[in-house]
Amino acid sequence: SGIYKESASYGGYPMYVEQNKNDGKPFKNTVGAEIKYCHEISSWVFMHPLITTSTKGEEENECSWLMRSQETLDYDFINVASESSFDVWTGEITQGSTLIVTCNECSARSDCNYHGTCS
Repeated sequence: SGIYKESASYGGYPMYVEQNKNDGKPFKNTVGAEIKYCHEISSWVFMHPLITTSTKGEEENECSWLMRSQETLDYDFINVASESSFDVWTGEITQGSTLIVTCNECSARSDCNYHGTCS
C-alpha cells in the first residue's frame, strides 16, 4: 500500500512515484517505488530502483518489474488496475494477482489520513 503521485512522463505515459505516507510529500531520505508503463512488454509495471529482479547475476527482467499488468496500450493506469490481472515477481512469477487502486478523494479529512482538506 502507499501514496503515489504523478510526477513525470515516462515514454509518453504518466509515471507515479511513491510518497511519504505520513504527510503525502516526497521522501527526503528514502527512494520511493514507481508505477510506470514499460514499452518493452506493453504493460504497466510496479518497480523499485533499489530492488533487482535477478538472481545469481542473471539479467534482470524487462523494466525490472516486481508487478506487471497484462499487455495493454491503455494510458489510464487506474482503468488498467480495475480491469487487468497482474503477475508478481518474487524470484519466480505468480500470475493472476489483483490490484486495488483508488484516488485520494474524501468527504472527511480522516478519509485521506488527514492529508489536505475536503470540500
